Amino acid sequence: MASLAQPDAIDAWFSLLAPTYDQCVAPLFWPEKLQQRPLEELPIHPDDRVLDLGCGTGETSTHLGNAAVDGLDRSRDQLIRGKQKDALEPVRFVQADGAALPYVEDAFDHVVSVGSMLYWSHPVEILEEAARVTKPGGSILVMGFHRRSLSPWNPIQTAQELAVAPYYQRHTRAEAAELFRDAGWTDLEQTVTGPAWSPNLVLETVARQPPASSSAEHREK
Repeated sequence: MASLAQPDAIDAWFSLLAPTYDQCVAPLFWPEKLQQRPLEELPIHPDDRVLDLGCGTGETSTHLGNAAVDGLDRSRDQLIRGKQKDALEPVRFVQADGAALPYVEDAFDHVVSVGSMLYWSHPVEILEEAARVTKPGGSILVMGFHRRSLSPWNPIQTAQELAVAPYYQRHTRAEAAELFRDAGWTDLEQTVTGPAWSPNLVLETVARQPPASSSAEHREK
């Protein structure tokens, strides 16, 4: 298991990063341009409820338009930074663990999670919780690190993989697809993308909850 998928390590890491996260980490790994297309493609309507899962300082929440946003994270220091941003005044920030979401079933129209999956030690549990709180027909967008092959013909990519492997959770397309399906998500769409300096670093997955009729049929079986 990646060392930064341990709860104590996560808390310590983000307490350390919080003061400079928006200036260093977000623009390097999750720049606005990288997030813009998939967020715009989600069918988010004004007044939809959206859960920003693992919201950190709320950087992704700023791009969710007129939706009613809950920003949830386990890091108190990151949430404090988010609450200090004037642009995020309407966002409801909640400190909680992604594996035990403090919401009733079908509470949200959509879930987004950018960069959080790197730290999920039990990703199926978190994806199941996200499914539980998402309405039938609702969607999820998750952006995490893509597990890439090691190759002597691509020393830069190999060096990057060896550098991040001990610390962060990474997934191939097939590995991620299995996690989402095991958690009850359907209609998966995956895109390999990334920041300009590493254009295949990120695996983007969009999936959906079955519509109400399908959910009811599934429960009856």
